[in-house]
Amino acid sequence: MRSEASFCAFRGVPTFFRACCAAASTGGSLGYDHAGRELTRHLHNLIPDDLGFEEWESECKSLCTLIQKRDDDAVEQWFVSRYPRCLALVPKRRRAAFLQGVYWMANQQREVI
Repeated sequence: MRSEASFCAFRGVPTFFRACCAAASTGGSLGYDHAGRELTRHLHNLIPDDLGFEEWESECKSLCTLIQKRDDDAVEQWFVSRYPRCLALVPKRRRAAFLQGVYWMANQQREVI
């Protein structure tokens, strides 16, 4: 596993995630928890360009460990370091809602992560 300093982050923002955040920002029925669910659902398909599948799978397993511990700060930091442009769309005051979506999806579909 790479150190945090040398980790290669996902460079873009998937269209579905941008749409989720836009919907959440309007205050409608879909909040940032929905964005967290959807990003978590698609993790295996959103591999940073500079990583191989095995290395990414190891990173996802490390996320699972953090989720099982319910370590909010560490889970948030995992997403910030690996999907910085995505998390830039989630206001800091809404990060708890984002994490609720992450935890929900991890609980519902364990094989996703």
